[in-house]
Amino acid sequence: MLTINKIEQAQHSLNEAEKKVNHQYRLGYHIMAPANWINDPNGLVQYKGEYHVFYQHHPYDENWGPMHWGHVKSKDLVHWQHLPIALAPGDTFDKDGCFSGSAVDNEGELTLIYTGHNYIDKELDTFFQNQNIAVSKDGITFEKAEVNPVIAEPPADSSHHFRDPKVWKHEDFWYMILGNSTKKQEGRVVLYRSSNLRKWEYVGVLAKSDGWCGALTLPRELTLREDKVLMNPVQELTSLRKTQYNMLTNKALSNSYVVEVNEDLLEIQAVFDLADCQASSVGIKIRGINNEETLMCYSLNEQKLLLDCTHSGKEDGVRKVELQAGETLALRIFVDRSSIEVFANEGQATMTSRIYPKESRLGIELFTEGGEVIVKELTYWNLKDIWG
Repeated sequence: MLTINKIEQAQHSLNEAEKKVNHQYRLGYHIMAPANWINDPNGLVQYKGEYHVFYQHHPYDENWGPMHWGHVKSKDLVHWQHLPIALAPGDTFDKDGCFSGSAVDNEGELTLIYTGHNYIDKELDTFFQNQNIAVSKDGITFEKAEVNPVIAEPPADSSHHFRDPKVWKHEDFWYMILGNSTKKQEGRVVLYRSSNLRKWEYVGVLAKSDGWCGALTLPRELTLREDKVLMNPVQELTSLRKTQYNMLTNKALSNSYVVEVNEDLLEIQAVFDLADCQASSVGIKIRGINNEETLMCYSLNEQKLLLDCTHSGKEDGVRKVELQAGETLALRIFVDRSSIEVFANEGQATMTSRIYPKESRLGIELFTEGGEVIVKELTYWNLKDIWG
């Protein structure tokens, strides 16, 4: 009953906060909480024909705090529905936070596996962590298991860092990997296995010293082509498209070409013919008032693609990736109110960034430097706001 009350309290606070939300930078087709803080994605799972995404969430404030699990679901990976908060901290095994984890379909029982965070002394940042489960028959309401914690302590040679379980099933066993560190603060991944998700056996160290980061982006599909892994947005995202604008087809560009566009939600397809191109660089800019711009520039000499958001309100906004473009450079770009995602040459390279423009959008500019280029295609679409 304690858990249910805490969820009801958190949901009430979230509902009240939603009424006061400032919508200036609210994204139109990305997963967000109704209000307040969100970070790690958790428990990405398909259950009873629907996609579920959970996320770290503080429903009481727009800053980080005791972590709850927020929850959305979708039938098509595009249109998402907010569901009630799934997990709230406060029990003896997770009194200071329900940290990140996984979700699995265990023969019709949707099971969340998560880290319980428990402070010993908050001011000194001393704590202990354990692993717990919660289950649901309907995919909406979750009940924490009486056997929690299912893994009470980390391996004997560990520090107190022991979190973020990722769980899958192979043949007769469930497997869990966890982020962990030794007493010498060496990062590692440790492996456990179980036959029933309740009792876990420590297998050993799987890997040492992994550097990882992540963010909620558009759902993506991974495919293998020869020896390359390609990453592209899922096909279902085409259902967001509203009006289509075909601006250029097989046109020579010697300087720049500007299309006036002031929409906030855009998908852009730009294709450059590099077969006989003498230019040193080509690219595209998302232009705004007062010299605001988001720049994507491909250097033919360096064979690198650059994303520069420093003139879109992001001071640390320059990124580069290597890209052997060959005869064609194809850029598929998704612009939301404060984010941009770039997929180059059918997913050979991808880049993602937040942007924070202060002024209205002016348009899309194609450009070339050092020579002429043939633009095979410039097409853009206005996109739907799924939250309406």
